[in-house]
Amino acid sequence: MKIIFSIAVKDLKLIFRDKSGVFFIFLFPVIYAVLFGGFFGGFSGGAKKTVLVVVDNDKSDRSAEFIKNLRKNPSLEILEKNLITARNNVGNGKIPVLLKIEKNFGANLPESIFKSRPGISMEYDPSKIYVSQMLQGLLLKEFYNFWLLGLPEHISVIRKRFTKTFGSTPLVSDTVNQWFDQTQQILPLFRKHNSPGLMFSIPSSVISKPDQSSPGPFDISFPQGIIWGIIGATAVFAVSFVNEKNNGTLARIRAAPVSLWQIISGKLLGSMITILMVIFVMTFISTFIFSTVITQVVWFAVYAILMSFSFSGMMLFVSSFAKTEQSASGLTWSVFMLLAMLGGGMIPVHFMPEWMSEVTLYSPVGWAIKILEASAWRNSTFTEVLPQTFFLLITGILCFIVGSAVLKKSLEK
Repeated sequence: MKIIFSIAVKDLKLIFRDKSGVFFIFLFPVIYAVLFGGFFGGFSGGAKKTVLVVVDNDKSDRSAEFIKNLRKNPSLEILEKNLITARNNVGNGKIPVLLKIEKNFGANLPESIFKSRPGISMEYDPSKIYVSQMLQGLLLKEFYNFWLLGLPEHISVIRKRFTKTFGSTPLVSDTVNQWFDQTQQILPLFRKHNSPGLMFSIPSSVISKPDQSSPGPFDISFPQGIIWGIIGATAVFAVSFVNEKNNGTLARIRAAPVSLWQIISGKLLGSMITILMVIFVMTFISTFIFSTVITQVVWFAVYAILMSFSFSGMMLFVSSFAKTEQSASGLTWSVFMLLAMLGGGMIPVHFMPEWMSEVTLYSPVGWAIKILEASAWRNSTFTEVLPQTFFLLITGILCFIVGSAVLKKSLEK
């Protein structure tokens, strides 16, 4: 065990001598997290169908017709669920937004366009604020167009209400009737030149669990910053490993009474310690500078150890196939950049094409981000992230076994 720790300490000293390596391990993830946090301040756009879960509390013919019209929109995939299930799905990050159709939506539809609340509201996952803002405009247009479909009927209802409210004298009654007669004549122009969203907005709110506060943009961005720090650490260790293999350092160590298992274990331990240091530094900065909160400290620590092992195993796997330092650097960054892109570490999953968003389910980076969010701000239970935890562990074990076998074979040549 003393030999293992000695090798790990030696590797740590070598890592901190490499200034560019220290930059990518500790400084680059901070810069990335800060920029990405500003990015999460809000924007709109999309690259695939947006899943929208609809909760119909009205159960009227008009609410059913409205949902039917929403299904015709090529940008939306509509799911209908009850309120509890819908909120759980959104709170766990499975669905970005839910649309709630309020009670008496159908009865109040004719006059709803003149009110601040149109009878529908939105609730969204705090990490998907950009999706909610995009849907705000889209749903306003859909609601406005739906209201225009029944415009003659709506005008008739509003006319009766105005007459009943203000038409107590013949003069007022005639004035109200004259105004509505003229309105009926310009209905074709009203339909042609409609301006959705000018009269109201759709109320929206963040969904959070009872014991969870709404996360800020840096709560959301720092798990991804941690991932970039881990990637930087694995890349530096992979290059260091190949360098020692090529310059004979590993051969000289093996000449001593040190087994290959001890060498590999020492390398793995050094990589794990570095990754844990990255996570600690990032967590310290996010907590004391950006006021983020870790909701599950114990689970966060457990997941951090798991990620350090898994990514160290992947480091060993990648470096075992590299012949030179240049190839080790290029291979490591290429592999992990690809995993980051497919795992949501570079591009929000919502904006990916359909096929690419399915691939994210098989990215270790995506799994790592999921379990970090679970313990950092989602306050999810272990069972909710059990698949990601299991696959991350298995990936680390398999990469360690295969990488060790390939490395042993290359050293015995």
